[in-house]
Amino acid sequence: MKIAILGGTGKFGKGLAARWLIRKHEVYIGSRRQEKAELAVKYVKEMLSRYGFYDLKLYPMLNKDAASGAEVIVLTIPYKGLDNIIDLIKDSVKGKVVVSPIVPLKFEDRKPLLISTLSTSVAEYIAHKLDSYIVSALHTIPASKLIELEEDIEGDVVVCGNEENAKKVVMKLVEDIPNLRALDGGSLRNSEIVEKLTYLIVEIGLRIKKPDLTLKFL
Repeated sequence: MKIAILGGTGKFGKGLAARWLIRKHEVYIGSRRQEKAELAVKYVKEMLSRYGFYDLKLYPMLNKDAASGAEVIVLTIPYKGLDNIIDLIKDSVKGKVVVSPIVPLKFEDRKPLLISTLSTSVAEYIAHKLDSYIVSALHTIPASKLIELEEDIEGDVVVCGNEENAKKVVMKLVEDIPNLRALDGGSLRNSEIVEKLTYLIVEIGLRIKKPDLTLKFL
């Protein structure tokens, strides 16, 4: 699978790239700046080489180019940059699967705050703007664990979408990451619940001094 991770130069994007490269996917790390994407690719390649993984199909690209060449596009960008990325990629992602793990969240005085001004979920907003198959997933996976390959990330990932085949593609990608279980969360309208639940998980994690909490249904 050819996967573009847009805004993929942070821990979350690099962690996803590393985990999917291990499973032999082809990954494009996208950024607004080519040199930043190149640094991220270098970091991931050096990290994986320590575990014996070489000859990786990993490429640095500008966000638009990454979206153009991929089959699945993952938006690992902050909420405030959403409209800009939508305008940039809308012609490149028609008919493709676009994954939103975006939570409208910011930190103020070390406290999480929901900052959405939307009347719907972020994922539904994206679906309204793009002629793509929008799937929401991966909200509750901590970046700090994702990028540490020796860390086991045990948890459930709720996957929401209106198109069943697109959902299945994303659920398979989720379960390509060891110890994660993908759960079908129904239609895209349920994304708002997951986005707000993610905020609650972050809030609880900070209060009990366990910032890497994940979600698990028993």
